[in-house]
Amino acid sequence: MRISSQTTIQLLQRGEAVAIPTDTVYGIAALYWNECGIKKIFTLKNRKRSKPLIVFIASLIDVYHFTSFVPEIGWKLIHRYWPGALTLILPAKEQTTHALIRGSQPFIGIRIPRHPTILHILHSVGPLVATSINQSGQPPLQTIQEIENVFGAAMPILEDPILPMGKESSIVSYMHQEWQIMREGAISKEELLATIRQENSFRSDYSFDK
Repeated sequence: MRISSQTTIQLLQRGEAVAIPTDTVYGIAALYWNECGIKKIFTLKNRKRSKPLIVFIASLIDVYHFTSFVPEIGWKLIHRYWPGALTLILPAKEQTTHALIRGSQPFIGIRIPRHPTILHILHSVGPLVATSINQSGQPPLQTIQEIENVFGAAMPILEDPILPMGKESSIVSYMHQEWQIMREGAISKEELLATIRQENSFRSDYSFDK
């Protein structure tokens, strides 16, 4: 079911999970404040509850709601790459972030996407919980037709003229006082390291599970 941005907003507010284009790949999203919608993401993807989801935010002010600490290097990455294809995993504010989103871990992944329609939706409804749209463990689906083939014609899909680039976001984490490149995506490891200029503080095993 191909829908407009206004219908997307309405469905999100009703607790539905919706397929959306982003600046990186197509994703599946639900309203951050609606646990029912978030659970639908796990069900539709056959995803284990122990695997965390990420949060899309609209502005830097939102960072302070989700994380208890952003190191200096984190702000450097934020100012260089947001809005854009970088997901940061940071210490979570456990009192304000749902354990279901975090996979019960003390960390949370956040980013501001560079997609005008998604930013409009974020400003309209607030933060979204999101992940790539695919069956868990499979590659992200790249087109609306692929999404319909896997999830069926009834799956609500935001149809927008601005299409994803087709490459997932890069993921950088700050856990246990150590920086780690967990996935090399749209932003290369070399570019990230050139921005940070502290290569010794990084590991890069690309072990993040879709």
